[in-house]
Amino acid sequence: MGFPTEYSYTLFFYGPYSEGLHADVGLLQAFGLVTEHERSSHQGDTYFVLTASPEAVMAETAPYRHFIDLMQNADAVVLELAATYDMFRTMNSDHEGAMMRLRRKKGGKCDNGNDERALELLRRLGLPTV
Repeated sequence: MGFPTEYSYTLFFYGPYSEGLHADVGLLQAFGLVTEHERSSHQGDTYFVLTASPEAVMAETAPYRHFIDLMQNADAVVLELAATYDMFRTMNSDHEGAMMRLRRKKGGKCDNGNDERALELLRRLGLPTV
């Protein structure tokens, strides 16, 4: 989406993971600019919500605010599925291959329309889904 970062990602247990991003979030936490809260999904899975303090908001992020808001307001499972699908696409899977890999990796999280909501989120973000 053009956000100026150079993070590299690898496929990890729950989806894409970036050691560089993880380190930077830790630094932001140390400076009190980001807080992390543990939550539980309806399925009982643990996930974490990061919240930026007002001091962390930068004018440079304004062009990306729409994308940030879409992801921030997405259900955690849907966001996880979207990120994982996008990672598979980045790894050169076509749509069918990415969906197959997503369902194999995420199992029941894809149920109840979550996989379709993940694709819709990606479409709204302007990322490829077909």
